[in-house]
Amino acid sequence: MFIKTPNESGDDQIGFLSGAKEDKLEAHLKNMRGVFLDFMNIGQLESDEKNGDIVFEIPNFIQGGTFSDSYVIIDESQNMSPPTIKLLLERFDDSCKVIVLGDCKQTYSIKKRQDGFTDLVGRVTSVD
Repeated sequence: MFIKTPNESGDDQIGFLSGAKEDKLEAHLKNMRGVFLDFMNIGQLESDEKNGDIVFEIPNFIQGGTFSDSYVIIDESQNMSPPTIKLLLERFDDSCKVIVLGDCKQTYSIKKRQDGFTDLVGRVTSVD
């Protein structure tokens, strides 16, 4: 599972988008798929998506689910709030492997939300 928030960056906002979830997220999902196209061809990616072996998701649609036996990548976590990171991490049981990626120097959120990646790192590390 590959999770990334659809974060608007910079000063421009695109506003309301009509259509279904897939229509609204198509540009965002295209960028997420691009990560996989660095090491696999489009046919394999499409097949893996169709079979449910690779799932692209945003945090908004994870709440209420519980996942097992999954490899999970949470990308661009600096653009998620600490409560969103918490919500995501609570969705995966002990059989999952979760990787949280982020860079506190790359925060471009229009909403100026608190950096969830820096918060998480502060909670799981200690300085002696």
